[in-house]
Amino acid sequence: MRALARALAPFLREELDLEGRGHTNDWMTHRDTPSPRLTMVACRSGKIQGAKKLGRNWVFLKESWRSFLEAQAAPPEKSQAIHSVTTVNSGDDELMAEVRSELGLIPRNLATKTFRRV
Repeated sequence: MRALARALAPFLREELDLEGRGHTNDWMTHRDTPSPRLTMVACRSGKIQGAKKLGRNWVFLKESWRSFLEAQAAPPEKSQAIHSVTTVNSGDDELMAEVRSELGLIPRNLATKTFRRV
């Protein structure tokens, strides 16, 4: 049995790449990520490109994981709408004062406090 193992060892090393020549670990599972649950949801919805379910694990390329993270980290585009700012002129203040006096409105800061009856 040992003779057979010794005879097959060079072929198995070459076939399985046990010495690490050219071996790259390009695949990862959802359990290898910081947030496995969110990664499973992303895999199910197709946000992680090329994700496959093998048994209970989702398997995908590390490059797909990196591109998914970059897409999530990208800031949303800012709207190009220009917000108008209205300025209050002193004339507007005088007009509002006249309206308040005509309607009998008292500014909040001048209103008297009401007391509860005991």
